[in-house]
Amino acid sequence: MDRRIRWQGRARNAAAAWVIAMLGAAGPVWAQDAAPVAVRFGSHPTYDRLVFDFPGVVGYRVDQQGAAAAISFDQGAGIDQARIAAQLARVASGVAVAQDGAATRLSMQLADGVRLRHFRSGPRVVIDFARGDVPAEAPPAARSEEHTSELQSLAYLVCRL
Repeated sequence: MDRRIRWQGRARNAAAAWVIAMLGAAGPVWAQDAAPVAVRFGSHPTYDRLVFDFPGVVGYRVDQQGAAAAISFDQGAGIDQARIAAQLARVASGVAVAQDGAATRLSMQLADGVRLRHFRSGPRVVIDFARGDVPAEAPPAARSEEHTSELQSLAYLVCRL
């Protein structure tokens, strides 16, 4: 009987050690990893663009103080820091992604002459890294009558090209 109690005690201790090891390796149960967010990159003649494809609308802030820039998202976001750093190598250095509670912060040092422009397109957050002197966008040219469609009646549409 004494032998059986010792064996049960050892089994309990081994099970407890295994549970502690698994929880320690996985981190706290309540600290879930942030959901991955797709990030697209494009390079254009006067700017580079990052597009964060969130599944829904997310609040964000952009702060640029001289060459230091930070983009903060109001929710956790799994962002591949190494990939973004490689994509932005021409316009930024020291790219770092950090989780701050329920928020995500992307910080970096911008290259000389680079300034940020940003906007939202549905659930996407778009960040442009404008290089050098970027000309102001010209208003769209008015289209001539030859290039417009006109509605002759509800049943008849005339399109002039």
